[in-house]
Amino acid sequence: MAWTQLRQHLPEDVANSTTDLCVIPIWPFFAEQIYRFEKRFEFRKTRPRLATKIFIIYETSPISSITGIFVTNEIISDTPNKLWELSQGRGGIDEKVFFRYYARCEKGTSISIDYAEKFQEAILLSTIECKPPQSYIYI
Repeated sequence: MAWTQLRQHLPEDVANSTTDLCVIPIWPFFAEQIYRFEKRFEFRKTRPRLATKIFIIYETSPISSITGIFVTNEIISDTPNKLWELSQGRGGIDEKVFFRYYARCEKGTSISIDYAEKFQEAILLSTIECKPPQSYIYI
């Protein structure tokens, strides 16, 4: 199977979305922060496609499963200073870690997390016979 066939394993309301779905790898610690609405921004060094609104969360090792989604209404690319100012500490990391992550970057990306939902059952990658994503995968 290919990543594009993941839709048939997703909850119906997500699978039937007419917009791009983007699989995004996230460490389990941060995924739990997202599901508890403690983390309201996801930071990345590269920007996803502009039309992306629904992100499918692939929790990295040791979970190694697709566990839920988050929805965004805003993706911003700007300087790290502006992104930190925008997030106001709601990105799940402290200021020191944030600026270490963007140390060699003139620009970064902040994806707002406006809604998140954890699936009742995780989807193992072995179910869809795909390798773990290293970056964004669009389906």
